[in-house]
Amino acid sequence: MRVLLVAMDQHRYDHIYTALRGQPANTARQLRVMLDTMGGQPVHFVTHSAGGISATMLADHPQVSHIVCFGYPFQHPQHPPQAFRTAHLASVRKPLMILQGDADTYGNDARVFGRHLPPDTRTVTLACDHDYDPLSEQDQDRAFAALAAFLPQSD
Repeated sequence: MRVLLVAMDQHRYDHIYTALRGQPANTARQLRVMLDTMGGQPVHFVTHSAGGISATMLADHPQVSHIVCFGYPFQHPQHPPQAFRTAHLASVRKPLMILQGDADTYGNDARVFGRHLPPDTRTVTLACDHDYDPLSEQDQDRAFAALAAFLPQSD
């Protein structure tokens, strides 16, 4: 089992390209190329923020097994809804888990953002903001327990 941690470098993330083309400019393409060269072993993505957009856009890749998104950016707090963030989510057919802070300005109400997700998506609400501040030890334990229960155990 391989777990890939996907983080976005805000200095490289091309927001204009993404808004125009509907896909992240660098990360999604780079990840797809990497997946194509890795062989047949299943890969589990564990992401934060915009890394979740890239990972969920790659859900159709045969090697992607599970996707975990911490702080999925459903809507930028200073912009109107942007389709590239959510339009593809309903078509994700791989196991998907979203861990979202109840004070996350990019989306904190599962009743609102849940309409974008496949029906079998697991959601976990934690007492924190988009950067997981402040995250209590109890919520850290809840997050790790949810992650451990969600990802398959390696042999």
